[in-house]
Amino acid sequence: MDVAEPELAQPRVALSTVLASIVGLWLCYFVLTTVRAQILDLGFEIELLWRRLLVSLIGVVVTFAMWLILRLFDHRPLWMQIAAALIVAAPVSVVLAQVNRLMFNDVEPKVLERLGEKQEVRVRRDDSGNIMVDVPLSPILTELSRQFGIVAQAKGLRLDLVDTRAWVRTDPVLLRRVLQNFLSNAVHYTPHGRVLLGCRHDGDHLRIEVW
Repeated sequence: MDVAEPELAQPRVALSTVLASIVGLWLCYFVLTTVRAQILDLGFEIELLWRRLLVSLIGVVVTFAMWLILRLFDHRPLWMQIAAALIVAAPVSVVLAQVNRLMFNDVEPKVLERLGEKQEVRVRRDDSGNIMVDVPLSPILTELSRQFGIVAQAKGLRLDLVDTRAWVRTDPVLLRRVLQNFLSNAVHYTPHGRVLLGCRHDGDHLRIEVW
């Protein structure tokens, strides 16, 4: 009895369905990144918009090319299909990452600078591409001294602040938590007198101290 050979040229999913899925995927990327930019108020709307549109169009082409390659494995064993998908996905992800980097490379410093101005910090990238955040100490120390000054006053203590114009490269949230812990312990374990918050230069470093 003759057994019909599978139709290798006939895809299991209709071409129109594949194209609609791919376009829908990248349309979601375009819409979500555009909405995110509006929520964060990144600015530079036109510059970012046409870049996102171009990245989305390239993404459609690259994803469709990936599908054409994977079609060759439609009638192969499942393990071979999975292996092919993993192998093909690796260079595709690299290509898409490079496209994003090239598209947004020239506008990214301006976006980071704008975000830094809104948060009153300096945001930049070093030579290795890592994001560096320079934070002014004065607002953090002033806020903490006001917060714990009330607690100290209720205990009969005085909390003094030696203000500074220094900037530090750090995580502002983590720094605030560490200083909150120091000040909480200082107020709790000081029986009388005062607590002093300030900082000292130590070469290229800055020491924040609580006395």
